[in-house]
Amino acid sequence: MTQSQTRKFKPNVEYKQLDLYDYYQALHPDTDINYKQYTEVLQSFNTAIMDDILKGKDFNMPFYLGKLSIRKKENIITEDKKFLKVDFQATKRAGKTMYHLNEHSGNKYARFMWNKGELINKTFYTFKATRIYRRAIAAVMKSGKHNIYLDA
Repeated sequence: MTQSQTRKFKPNVEYKQLDLYDYYQALHPDTDINYKQYTEVLQSFNTAIMDDILKGKDFNMPFYLGKLSIRKKENIITEDKKFLKVDFQATKRAGKTMYHLNEHSGNKYARFMWNKGELINKTFYTFKATRIYRRAIAAVMKSGKHNIYLDA
């Protein structure tokens, strides 16, 4: 199979907050909650969950959706350095290609990990954290408190 044939059956469905609100309204037509209140509740819930995850806790999602956590991994350093990320600021200063070695965290990096568990059709689901939370992980790693995250 070519790549175009495998992609042919991949659905591209995204549900936005407004879709969830419409679904909520259909389930509870007699509610007095407007869209603004609904988004405030969702935002406060998501912020509380992400704050707990940043503190090293795991979040077990309902309905067999799995577990969301932060795990740290060790950098893979090879001679050709193909697995390392380029440090563009240091490269510009030095005039040659420089890489992020993460020496401040013992040569480790951290990222969100979604263990999908018993989820059916796992390949159709993705999770990408917002830049704010990816930068928050970087701040924790740089501060030296990275021991709160388990190794992957």
